[in-house]
Amino acid sequence: MTNEKDNEIELLRRVLKDDLARRERDAQERIRDILAKKNVDFCSRCNRKVDDRLEWGGKCLGKNCENILCDNCWVVEKKRFCKNHKSQFETKSKSEAEAKKKVFFSKPEESQPVIQEKEEVVKEKVEALVSGYIDFVKERLVQNLPNWTPEEWVETPVLETEVKNFELKSKVYKKGFLSKKLKLQVFVVPLYDVTRENIEFVFSNLKTETYSLIVFVGHKLNSDTLEFVTAANNPNSSLMITEPKNGLFYTDKKPITKLYAAFLDSTKTPKKLADIFKALAEKVSDREVITIGKVSAEFGFSEYETTRLLDSCKFLGKVEGTDSYFFKLRW
Repeated sequence: MTNEKDNEIELLRRVLKDDLARRERDAQERIRDILAKKNVDFCSRCNRKVDDRLEWGGKCLGKNCENILCDNCWVVEKKRFCKNHKSQFETKSKSEAEAKKKVFFSKPEESQPVIQEKEEVVKEKVEALVSGYIDFVKERLVQNLPNWTPEEWVETPVLETEVKNFELKSKVYKKGFLSKKLKLQVFVVPLYDVTRENIEFVFSNLKTETYSLIVFVGHKLNSDTLEFVTAANNPNSSLMITEPKNGLFYTDKKPITKLYAAFLDSTKTPKKLADIFKALAEKVSDREVITIGKVSAEFGFSEYETTRLLDSCKFLGKVEGTDSYFFKLRW
């Protein structure tokens, strides 16, 4: 008795499978017929222009309707009715619910298992990564401290560093005769949650009144966090993000950030401001000369910002009546 029942179930499975395959073939044939007879350019659901046959997803399931839906509406949004029939199914009626279960085209949906690490495991991994990276940054800044800001050259920079709750905050001061003035900040911040909302929240809580170099450290970066950083163009900060375990390091779009990144990326060699300028210099009458135009292009500064920076450098002299500066032999 059991064997007969098993055979019957197996037979039903085969019949259903064959029926589904037949319906898929019929649907594909129908879509080809419609496209051959009509000049269909726009999705009947979202009105998106469709240029490629492969971008069509399926035919509206409304009775006797031959309108076609694009791949995004059909596969991603899981819509099954054109805009003329969708009002009948706004409340996700039984017809639409059943229709979503049907597969009519050759792009079957494959459910992939989503494996999520436990929060405490992610936290542990991030903290291990950020601890190692902070040690590197502390040592790098002691050996090679940035001696310039977007506004000026800092002749005698002084470093102060604090590490608290797996976050690093370094301050670069300009030392005066009796006092010191804050000129630059460096933040290293762990990313426990790599969502766009979280990185925006973390950034908004950093105090960046003084120009700041900000490095986010993550265990597994994604497109949301990378896009937030690489598309950034904040006037008062340079944004960077790293995934140390894979040696990945990204910066925002500002040219000045690329220069500052050399101090915070272990694969690069940092340069003092004079060395950066010398790489841009040309020999004129046995003297090294740089121009406002070259420095402006390298740093992404306006002419005014570039002139302000060059004028602050005691190791440079202005060639009056030109846009050029020369390196002094002594200063």
